[in-house]
Amino acid sequence: MAIFTNREKESKMNGNIPCCLCGKSEISLLSERDRHGKPLTTVICTGCGLVRHHPLPTPEEVRQYYEKDYRLDYKKTLAPKPRHIYRAGLVAAQRVKAMNAWLSEARHVLDIGAGGGELCYMMQGANRQVTGIEPNRGYALHAKEKLGINMVVGDYQTSPLAPSSFDLITMFHVLEHILEPSKILLQARDWLRPEGHLIVEVPNVEALCGSPKNRFHFAHIYNFNLATLESLGQRAGFFVRNRYVANDGGIIRVVFQKTSKLSELAPDLGSNAKGIESLLQNHTPLRHLFSHYPYLRLWRKILRGFDEWTTVRSTANGETLLGSIKQQLEQTERFLNRPMSVIRSELSPTRQ
Repeated sequence: MAIFTNREKESKMNGNIPCCLCGKSEISLLSERDRHGKPLTTVICTGCGLVRHHPLPTPEEVRQYYEKDYRLDYKKTLAPKPRHIYRAGLVAAQRVKAMNAWLSEARHVLDIGAGGGELCYMMQGANRQVTGIEPNRGYALHAKEKLGINMVVGDYQTSPLAPSSFDLITMFHVLEHILEPSKILLQARDWLRPEGHLIVEVPNVEALCGSPKNRFHFAHIYNFNLATLESLGQRAGFFVRNRYVANDGGIIRVVFQKTSKLSELAPDLGSNAKGIESLLQNHTPLRHLFSHYPYLRLWRKILRGFDEWTTVRSTANGETLLGSIKQQLEQTERFLNRPMSVIRSELSPTRQ
């Protein structure tokens, strides 16, 4: 069941709330349709460029949706099927590689929005304890019962986790679904130990790789670019250690580190909103059609579908597939983490 789309519009631009990032109330209309052509009003804060639904859903609507309907809308199932596990496992392995510099030093890790637990499973190690939070009961129980993940079933706001418990917290494609993004970042900061790291990945609102008609989704309450994502983290008491934009511009990822105090200054994003609006206006369906993106995306989808079909067909058990992916990941990590003395010996000429 799709929420947020059939709600009465509380007069188009009236009765607006202050922006959760910059505190200003002026907004500009970006779109009135979601990616499926259904009614969805999306606006941009003219003060900072943060993009969101208008009006915002209620906390109860959000809670009900993610506990009961979200997985049905996205995956058409209440528990992950083998092909979902395989696909998520491959993505999880890529994420582990990408954050190895921070993960390798972490002994206690939390994944918020853990889904079926694939990333938690990949991050687990002999000297590392991993915990996940997932509001959907079916997916959370799968992670707990099938993969042995220490999983908290429910919302982050009711999770019984102690302050200063984790060295690293991850949020992959979670923040855009959160009604109060500042609040979850503050909670993550509370759970982190001093100088702990938070890794946040979200879709990029400035991405040109997708069709302009597919840009806005009813489940993505907020949309970010690097400027708004980084500013949100800085206001919540973090500083930016690392940033990443995918080659096609589709996703952005920021590594934050916990600081000793919160920032009380509103971000000075100047022309960020105008820049986003201009980019979106120039990204027309016709220009997208004549770019290489739609054809590259189709080709990748065909290859992925064939790979999933052949792999899942030969191994129907999702947990077995996940175990195989993790084994390959661990072999790669052992190879990359060889002692320097071993690498030198491999590079030196063989004596006759």
